[in-house]
Amino acid sequence: MAGRSKLGWGLYGAGRGRYSLPPFSQRSSLVYAVISDRTRQFTVRSGDEILCDLGLEATPGSKITFDSVALLGNEGSVRIGKPFVAGAKVTGEVVGEVKGDKVIAFRFKRRKNVRKKRGHRQAYVRVKIQNIEG
Repeated sequence: MAGRSKLGWGLYGAGRGRYSLPPFSQRSSLVYAVISDRTRQFTVRSGDEILCDLGLEATPGSKITFDSVALLGNEGSVRIGKPFVAGAKVTGEVVGEVKGDKVIAFRFKRRKNVRKKRGHRQAYVRVKIQNIEG
């Protein structure tokens, strides 16, 4: 099945289409939120796991609160923030650190025997969403 990882529906939020959302009928909760984490936005529900770019400040087992909630939806009613929803917050627990897909930067100059190959793997923090309040 396209979009499904080896571990079930698993993680989403990193890579180019590698992780995708399960169909709406298979999701457990109707309450959802769009949160902003530095430069990226995620649509989350309670129980989801996302990959955040939090750096080394998060240790496994610690709690994280996302105060920057751009949208909050609950069974047909939607609250949109300008820029964020007042009083809404999403809490999660750090599961661990993972590395993203390898990105290769390859430069060359034709007919000159000049080639540079560099690889990079971004470090991410896996966060399990526990509660959506608002």
